[in-house]
Amino acid sequence: MGLLKKMVTKAAVRTAGNAVKFGTVKHMENTRSIETLTNKSVAKYVLHIKQKTMAIKRNFVVYDQSDNKKYSIKTDSLTFGYPCIRLYNNNDREIGYATLSDKMGMGTYTIHLNGMGETISRKVSAKIKFNIGFKGWHLDGNLMQNSFTVVDKNDALVMKFDSAFSIPDAYVLELYDKKNEELGLLLIMVVELILHGNK
Repeated sequence: MGLLKKMVTKAAVRTAGNAVKFGTVKHMENTRSIETLTNKSVAKYVLHIKQKTMAIKRNFVVYDQSDNKKYSIKTDSLTFGYPCIRLYNNNDREIGYATLSDKMGMGTYTIHLNGMGETISRKVSAKIKFNIGFKGWHLDGNLMQNSFTVVDKNDALVMKFDSAFSIPDAYVLELYDKKNEELGLLLIMVVELILHGNK
């Protein structure tokens, strides 16, 4: 094969590869943006969790559908191998937190909300699965689709959250009962701990 033909072939392969990448990115932008996930939701209440820019740790701000700030989420700086993420209201009062409490097996996590604690053990699975015992709920996460569902003991959908295609990172939390919003945010924080640890 002549030099010119080789150069043309390489250029064609590179162009095709870039087209595939661009097409994938555009598809993700179109189907997994915050706006798209919100618009196709049938839930009664939706929250947007957006990562703060220019932050050393993975900190987030939580907004309602009208873009009003509701909560802030902050990762502890010093955790000595047991990462912890805390939930605060708009007055910067701590409401609850999620932390890795035991590294054995797939990991055990503890969530605290308004002074009450609950231990959650991750099931042995390639997926993210665990039970929320005191509620009788079950969380099932699809890492390929970055989608997570929580159902009650009757398999009725309680909430759903998706990782949006966004830079910086973001989640869309869909709730079928507004009173579960703080617990829902803590469950997202557990997923953050599993995926990102103490970053």
